[in-house]
Amino acid sequence: MITLAEMCEALKKSMDPFLEAIFVKLFKKAQDTNSFIIEEVNKCIRSLCSYCSGVKIAGIITNNSQSKAIPIKLKVAFTLRQLLEKEKYKMGFLKENPKLAGVMGSYITDSSQEVRSITRETFLSILGSNSLQEVEGVFRKSPKEVWEKWRGIIDKDLK
Repeated sequence: MITLAEMCEALKKSMDPFLEAIFVKLFKKAQDTNSFIIEEVNKCIRSLCSYCSGVKIAGIITNNSQSKAIPIKLKVAFTLRQLLEKEKYKMGFLKENPKLAGVMGSYITDSSQEVRSITRETFLSILGSNSLQEVEGVFRKSPKEVWEKWRGIIDKDLK
């Protein structure tokens, strides 16, 4: 994983054809209980999100978001946060990749507190980097119960 992170830094978008296989392995490694391994997985995900194609990573996030395993959901949420951070939380990126907002919608109502927490932090970063109207325009398309959750976060954060 250490070598993989260094490869991403050196090869950048040349790694794009291998992203799907890499992320599958990283998400499986994320189920490990060893904190050193988990930290190396996080470093590798940060590197991949920084140097590889955002659109390609967005597809991988969408494809892996339906996993039932909490450790995988945590890494998918972490990957989503890293990707949006790279894109500076621009609403244009979310508009171009609307399924990411859907992933966030399913994760904000997830049974895992950690998954909900990462998703909430990501949403607050989006909210802090964009106008309220832009954010509402993208997230209002969520199902009613999900939109109510987003609206609650907006109301609580803006007070």
